[in-house]
Amino acid sequence: MSQRNRGSEVTAQVIVDGDLKGGSWAKVLEWNITPRQEISETGFQGELEDDLDFSHHGYDMDMSFQEIDGNLRDVLIDFVAREKARAAYPDIQILLTIKHRAGQDGSETLVLSGVKFKFDSISGASKKDFINTKISGKFKDLDRL
Repeated sequence: MSQRNRGSEVTAQVIVDGDLKGGSWAKVLEWNITPRQEISETGFQGELEDDLDFSHHGYDMDMSFQEIDGNLRDVLIDFVAREKARAAYPDIQILLTIKHRAGQDGSETLVLSGVKFKFDSISGASKKDFINTKISGKFKDLDRL
């Protein structure tokens, strides 16, 4: 029996200034979370070994969504309008629900807080393919529900 696991189904709930965005935000095709961390060595005169210092500076993320309606573009247009009006960037949280396949641990929900993201691309496709929207950004905190 193989020990390999199949991919998981991932859905996202994006909350912008307390408003849950539905529709296209739900279907996540690909996602990555990368911790921004560093380990530095500090040496002091007279000591035989250097000290190792660990620093954590938040996370980088990118996601790709299957577009099924205009909700993704509505948020993009809102971001641009806020910027033109010199308004503050919205408070954003993203809840990722990961549903593991049969034979694996059930499901888990990750909460990304203090999110700042940008739209990288909105790409069209032929009639049999999906419209794909990609975002990338940074966030401060990662928690599990």
